[in-house]
Parts: sequence; structure tokens; C-alpha cells
Amino acid sequence: MGMAWRMFQYRGLISQKYGLPVKQYVIYLGAGATQMRAVIDEEDLSFRFNLIEIRQIPYPVFLQSDQASEMILAILGNLQSKPVEEAVADIVQNVVQLKPPGLEREQAIRQLEVLAQLRGLQRIVAEKISTMALDFFDIKKDPRYQEGRTEGKLEGELKGRTEGELKGRTEGELIAKTEAVGRALAKGKLTVDEIADMLNVSVPFVEDIRRRMNAG
Repeated sequence: MGMAWRMFQYRGLISQKYGLPVKQYVIYLGAGATQMRAVIDEEDLSFRFNLIEIRQIPYPVFLQSDQASEMILAILGNLQSKPVEEAVADIVQNVVQLKPPGLEREQAIRQLEVLAQLRGLQRIVAEKISTMALDFFDIKKDPRYQEGRTEGKLEGELKGRTEGELKGRTEGELIAKTEAVGRALAKGKLTVDEIADMLNVSVPFVEDIRRRMNAG
């Protein structure tokens, strides 16, 4: 059964039960143009519903919202004429900087990655999230860092990491992950598990960095 007939049935059932005016909307999330018919036009029968293709809505429209659940829909919108990486960076930055920080923001970040799969953008989104984390958590402002945790010392400590963390990562990527974890720990707002999940590293990796920071 086509969507138009299904919506026609819904309209009849809802109107019959509640006796109130009904407005119907279908939001299409696909990347390509939909072939869905939004109209029934037959003899003695005329019916239509509102069909919204989210890919046609400019992504900045969603970023104007202060609700995380609405903001993340930007990844499904029209990225306009901007280079893909630039538009994705804009979206990720807005989500990462949601205030106040906490579980809602971390859930939004995870949901953003899931939605990005619908556009084939999950890899770019994950990369931008890691990069934004470096800016968001500033370990250099932490007193323990200022007392002597130089970047050179931090790089040297990478040799003590587990082989599991080294697999598939360049030295530069591992340094970036280490600094991002340090910044998150310095903020003291997230648990070890939350940091590991947000930055895509293992819990032992985060715990090791925390021990080294406490010892420093």
C-alpha cells in the first residue's frame, strides 16, 4: 500500500475518533529525491498530506535550535554549496559546544554519529568530534599540567600505552587522543566510561592517563 493511502486511512481513523481538525506530515530522511506520492486524486476523492524532504532544508536552520534533538538533524539537511568537511565541522562544533555540558550533550554527539550514517558521513563526523574535543577540553589550563606536564613529556609517555590503543593509530593521532582525554579529565565533569565512549578509546587508556595526571 502506498503512503498516500496509508495516510488517508490514518486521517479517517483519527477524525472519526477525535472529531478534530487533522494536519498530517511525513518527513522523508532519505538522501535522494523521494518517489513518494503525497496526493490521491480520483473521481469523488481528493486527498493530500504534507511531505517534507529534510534534505532540502538548509542545515543552519537546525543549528538555530537550542534543543540537542533538533540540532543534530542538521547533518541530514542541505549542506548547501559549502565543502562537505566545512559544513560537517560547523555542525559538530555547534553540538559539541552545547550548554550545559552533561549527559544530554554526550547523547547528542553519539546520535549525531548514528544519523551521519544515513549520509555516508560517519567517518568525517567522528574525525571532527575528535578534533573538536581537543579545543573543548584545554588541559594546558589545568594546574597539574602547568606544574610540569610538558607536551614533550606527554609524548614520551605514549610508549607506555597498551598495544590495543596503538593498533590502527598513527603517533600523531595517539598524541591527540591522549591530550583530549587529559582535557576531559581536567574538567572533572565526565566519568571515565563517558570519556572513553566520547573519544573512542578504551577505559584502561583513560584510567592510565588519569593515574599519570594524579601522580604528576
